Amino acid sequence: MTVPEPTIVGDLERTPFFHVLLNLQARGASGTLAIWPETEGEAGQDRILFQGGAPIAARLIAPESPVLGRALLATFVRKAGPFAFYPEHDLVGEQAIRGSVEVCALLATSLRTGVRADALEAVLGPLGQTQLRVALGTDFKKFALLPKEARLAEVARAGPSKVSELVEACELGPEIGRRLVYLWVATKALVPYTEAMAAARRPVREVITSGTAQQNTGTDAAARPSGAPGSRVSADGESPPPGLSAEALALFTEVKTRLKQIDAQNYFEMLAVPRDASAEAIRAQFLTLAKRWHPDRLPPDLAMLRPEAERLFHFLNAAHDTLTDDPKRAAYLKTVIDGGGTPASDRQLAAVLNAAMEQQRADVLMKRRDFAAAQPLLEHALGLSEEDPDLRVSYAWCLLNVQPDGAPPPEVLTQLDRALEGAPNHDRAHFYRGLALRRLGREADAVAAFRRAAEANPKNLDAARELRIAAMRGQLAPEPAKPKSPKTSATKDEGLFSKLFGSSKKSG
Repeated sequence: MTVPEPTIVGDLERTPFFHVLLNLQARGASGTLAIWPETEGEAGQDRILFQGGAPIAARLIAPESPVLGRALLATFVRKAGPFAFYPEHDLVGEQAIRGSVEVCALLATSLRTGVRADALEAVLGPLGQTQLRVALGTDFKKFALLPKEARLAEVARAGPSKVSELVEACELGPEIGRRLVYLWVATKALVPYTEAMAAARRPVREVITSGTAQQNTGTDAAARPSGAPGSRVSADGESPPPGLSAEALALFTEVKTRLKQIDAQNYFEMLAVPRDASAEAIRAQFLTLAKRWHPDRLPPDLAMLRPEAERLFHFLNAAHDTLTDDPKRAAYLKTVIDGGGTPASDRQLAAVLNAAMEQQRADVLMKRRDFAAAQPLLEHALGLSEEDPDLRVSYAWCLLNVQPDGAPPPEVLTQLDRALEGAPNHDRAHFYRGLALRRLGREADAVAAFRRAAEANPKNLDAARELRIAAMRGQLAPEPAKPKSPKTSATKDEGLFSKLFGSSKKSG
């Protein structure tokens, strides 16, 4: 096969993969992107097949996952390597990882593990004190944001703000805030605010204090996005513009409702087919739905709905591709039977995995006694997965050591108490609680906490040592006799991270 001439050439050193992907999405490009190794002379290329601006397959030199989106994450951290794009040609072949990828969600995921500092500065640096507002028609759902990330999007919707204000408002810390603003500026979800509109800007701090993003009304009418006179922007997207016909208004409502429903549906439910439907029946049903929901079928007066329609059609297309391919369908059906397979459950799993990776990195740092570096990682992990007791215990231990002298931060006991609500027999939570109580001068309560730790895990040598010292000092009151439980007292409640990666301490 004759290799065609590339239409785009460059090097990742000058154009990070993040922006290459954005460029191809904006063009709606179809073809193959080839990326050569960083070191000249190394054999092979990473080849990524695009259709309509989105990756659909890849043949990678060293794939790190059999799932397309996750396999591509390693490409985002590449610092160099020539690349070329060959339009309308499949140079990937049959031995490839295949799947559907939502570009904006992949971009957001890539930033959770890091971002090239030069790329971030190139996008945010020139903005300076520029006011930014949410672009008309932006649907933040396409980024598959995590809860605390979505709250920063609500702040952005509440009124025009500077980069520094949005970064400060991020609950996950300034570094994550900068990455999110970078993502939204690069994807044109945030755009510069005009000087004429800036006078009506509502301060970000007012939004944070009130606890919710308020909508502009009354005298704030001048701050409404241009192009929609008399309309307002809600937290989940643009409200119907005035003057719509009854038919257009009904379609507007139907698209919004359908997109909300699809987030909790598996592929069978999205296509409204039974699990035993034949491939022919699924194709026929998909064609029927495509005639109804394809973005190109939107009337001109509903052009603002195109992002939502594209996202909706993406899910339908992914459902069709998976359920008409027997191996993919078999694997996907197992996921559905296990309780997954919906966009919402996929986001939840991604959040848990990302949080677990952050905790692993933090654990390494804490073993090196670098608690200050571990703290932001654990805070980020908590933002991704708030209910894991092991994570809360690790965070409390980190805070105890970041401030090793004097009274511990109140957050230490708060985190440990929350952990014990979900895992009453967590021996490390009881032990660290004892250390915190001792530093508060509550020695009797501290000894009681050490006793609970030893009961939960007799192999907790630190707790046993504290009890021996307390006994020598006459601080250990006799414990009333208790009937033995049929379940061993050494049982430890484990969090999700322990199940994923194993616990650093084994209970007896």
